[in-house]
Amino acid sequence: KAHAKQITTIAESLVFKPICEFTPRTAKDDIPWNDIVYSGVYLFEVKTDFENLDYNHWLTSFKEGWEAERYKRKFTPNFTKKRIKAHNELLEWMPIYIGKSKQIGGRVHNHLYKELHKPTFAMKLHSRENLLDAEFRLSTVKIEVVNYNMILPKVESYLRNKNIFR
Repeated sequence: KAHAKQITTIAESLVFKPICEFTPRTAKDDIPWNDIVYSGVYLFEVKTDFENLDYNHWLTSFKEGWEAERYKRKFTPNFTKKRIKAHNELLEWMPIYIGKSKQIGGRVHNHLYKELHKPTFAMKLHSRENLLDAEFRLSTVKIEVVNYNMILPKVESYLRNKNIFR
């Protein structure tokens, strides 16, 4: 129990560092692939038209596109009601996915370019025609620890429950 409390305390102090902004169409050139070759936690956010939309309208629209029938049962994430309820304000950048990886660059590549029919769980952004020109921001927290498999799942879970929908 003491270790779990220590991990939570550390997770509370972590701050994501913005790495880049991109669209799935331009990600190949906009993401500094050689600069994200490390272990840690990553955050994807999507840019909203927050000045012209309210939260509920944006959420309904984004969720419909995100969970369209053609993306269901394709090893892609869906929204989680508990996390949706944690938000009530539309921000310029809305958090949509947090993950962990021993090699963030490779995992981000999967989230962008993994094909829909492949069984690897990922967002598969390049396969989502409705999001090819959406603006995303990638942020990371570099975490290199000896006990990755014990520590990072707890850090990721804490940050996910604190920040995002899915």
